[in-house]
Amino acid sequence: SLEEKSESQNPETFLFKVDNDEKWKILYNILDTIPFTQAIIFANGIDRAMHLADLLRSQLFNPICIHSRLPQT
Repeated sequence: SLEEKSESQNPETFLFKVDNDEKWKILYNILDTIPFTQAIIFANGIDRAMHLADLLRSQLFNPICIHSRLPQT
């Protein structure tokens, strides 16, 4: 039904407030525990976003890092 289809298209949203030194550990735990097909993770800087993508890649995730320094064609 339309109602079932609409509900299944609404993404779940999670917000966690954690200490800076615990962020990577908690993020990895969340991604390793909660089943997902896609996720968006925001970072507050380009270098931090690229570092996070590298960390995720090292744990066999397949991140795409999108930021303002990418060439726009």
